Amino acid sequence: MATKTKVVFTGVKQVELQQEELPVLADGEILVKNDVSLISTGTELTCLEANVDPDSMWATKSIKYPMLPGYSMVGTIVAAGKDAPADLIGKRVMYGKGHATHHVLPAACDDVNFYNLVPDSVSSADATFATLGCIVMASIRVAKIRPGEACVVYGAGLIGQMVARLAKVAGATRVIVTDVSDLRLDLLPQDPCFIPVNSAKEDPVARVKELTNGRGADVLFETTSIGELIQQQMNCLAYAQGGRLIITSSPKHKSMIDLDYVSRAALTIIGANNVSTHIAAESKENRWTRRNDFDYILDLMDKKLLDVSKLVTHEFDGMDVVRAYEMLMADRTQAMGVLLNWGE
Repeated sequence: MATKTKVVFTGVKQVELQQEELPVLADGEILVKNDVSLISTGTELTCLEANVDPDSMWATKSIKYPMLPGYSMVGTIVAAGKDAPADLIGKRVMYGKGHATHHVLPAACDDVNFYNLVPDSVSSADATFATLGCIVMASIRVAKIRPGEACVVYGAGLIGQMVARLAKVAGATRVIVTDVSDLRLDLLPQDPCFIPVNSAKEDPVARVKELTNGRGADVLFETTSIGELIQQQMNCLAYAQGGRLIITSSPKHKSMIDLDYVSRAALTIIGANNVSTHIAAESKENRWTRRNDFDYILDLMDKKLLDVSKLVTHEFDGMDVVRAYEMLMADRTQAMGVLLNWGE
C-alpha cells in the first residue's frame, strides 16, 4: 500500500514526521504528489511555541495538538479517480494544505475546497507564496488604497513583504516599511516607492511624519502581531484626515489603546482576517473569493508584476523538517522564506 509522510506538531516545540497509508481514490478525487511547500513562519511558530495569552483566540481557537502545520503547497497531479478529468494528470497546482508528500483533493473545486493551476512561467517555489498573497489581499481590499496615498507597513516578515508589494500594485506611491531587522528590510524591492525604516535605530513615528511632510500616513498595515505597538501605529496615521489602521496580523497578546485618540483623530480600525474578510461565494457586487484571489496573485506573478523570488532565504529537504523548525525557533529574524522540498 502506498504511503504519505506528513509533518505533525505533537506538542509545544515538538515536531514529528508521521506516515500513513494513502487511501484509494474515490470517484471525483485526484492525487497530488507535492513538490515544495512554504513555512508560514509567523503562524506556524506561534502554533509551535504557543507563546500566547491563555485566554486569547490563539489559545482557545487555533492551537490544538496534534496539529498539521502549513497551508502553502505546490505539487503535480499524478492520478485521477473515476469521474475526475484525466487531462488533469501532469498539471501543477497550488493549494492550501499541510506539509506532506501527498494530498488527495476533490477534482471539482468549490469556494472552500479548491486548488489553482500554476502558470507555466511561474516557478513552483514562487507559487507557494500565493497563499500569503491571498491572505494579504483581504487587507489590501478593505484598505481601499487610493492612487497617491502613503502607506506604512509595520513588520517586514513574509506578510509584511507581501503587503508592501501589493500596496504598490494597488496604487500606493510611497510604502514605508518598518522593522528591527536590516536583513528583512534589505529584502524589499529596490524601488524608490519602498522606504525602509529600522525602528531599532530611529523613531518610526517621527520618520513617517518627516516622509509625509508632517501629515502622517493614509493607511497603516499591522503585521507584527505585537499588540503593544497599536498605539504607536495610530500615531503614524494622518490626524483627522481619514487614516485607516488595518489589522492584518493576529496579535498574540491583549492591546491597550486610547479610544479618545481614535475618536479625535477620526481613525478607522479594520480587522482583515483572511477567512472572515473574503466572501464565501461570488456575487454581482463582489467576486473576490479566496479562490479568485489565488488566481489574481498567480496572474500577477505570470505577468511579472509581483516578484517574490528574493524572499526565499532557506531550503530544506522535507525529511529534514525538524532541523528547519529548530533553526527558526533559534532565531527567526535571520530567515524569510523557508521552503520544504518534497520531490525525489
